[in-house]
Amino acid sequence: MRRILGLALLAAVAAATCPARPAQAGDWCSDIWASMKRDAKRNNAWPEPFVHYDRRAVYQPFAMMVQKGWSLQNTLGAHHFDPKTSTLTEAGALRVQWIMTQAPLQFRTIYVESANTAVESESRLTSVRGTAQRFVPQGMPVQVMVTNTRVTGWSAEEINSTRVMFQSTAPPPRLPQTGGDGQ
Repeated sequence: MRRILGLALLAAVAAATCPARPAQAGDWCSDIWASMKRDAKRNNAWPEPFVHYDRRAVYQPFAMMVQKGWSLQNTLGAHHFDPKTSTLTEAGALRVQWIMTQAPLQFRTIYVESANTAVESESRLTSVRGTAQRFVPQGMPVQVMVTNTRVTGWSAEEINSTRVMFQSTAPPPRLPQTGGDGQ
């Protein structure tokens, strides 16, 4: 109630002191009225003008998480390369093919885990670029970058040998014994 009375008193004083003539640039009275109109419109529209900044601030960390996730998904680790020649293994070539043909266009950058030496890292990059160029149209650039992110994973041979050992230890399948009444 006090606030309403205070605003009414302020409006009455402003109306009494401001002359009833057309507004001119730099006229303090018209500036006050324009400011009051602007503030009233802002208050009636609130929170709409300010929500977009808050939404952007909330979405930004998620966009960063998506980018980090795709960079990890598209990273080739040491197990994707032959340790002696630093060329891609079959699993590495299949991973490059998937990245260049199946990943969304904005996330088709290939990241290569850095090796122990610069020469070995450069050899890995050359191998990946050569393989990736087979899956893109002629003249289209391939983005391949070195990363220090370490990939946790196993070679395809190790996974296959584990699966073969698991299957070799499985007991043979048996049907359950049925009673003599056919049930």
